[in-house]
Amino acid sequence: MARPWRRFLFRLAATLGCTVRELLQRLTVPELVEWMAYDRLEPLGIGRVNLGLANLSAMTANINRDPDKRPEPFDPADFIPYHIQPPAPPSRDPGPAERLAVDARMKAFFQARSASDQQ
Repeated sequence: MARPWRRFLFRLAATLGCTVRELLQRLTVPELVEWMAYDRLEPLGIGRVNLGLANLSAMTANINRDPDKRPEPFDPADFIPYHIQPPAPPSRDPGPAERLAVDARMKAFFQARSASDQQ
């Protein structure tokens, strides 16, 4: 979905019994951000039902899973059709030059710290 925040606004408005326009007039930006954070911890509306059903589905699938055919257990996210996995953090492998520079800075830091501790 191109605008997931808009979908959230509709869910919140439905939960609070108002239209999206009324919701945006009543809430401040900090309150809206808090509602978004709360929704991530405790899903609003149908999200709560979907999460419960996904947990039951994962449990049922794992009970009946053939470990030889599928070694990894099912996750509740496997049963939420619109669940978007967060992107994996980019792999960062520092090159040899960067490693040497970090080593030199750390060595200088600890030598300076050791010298100040001895005084």
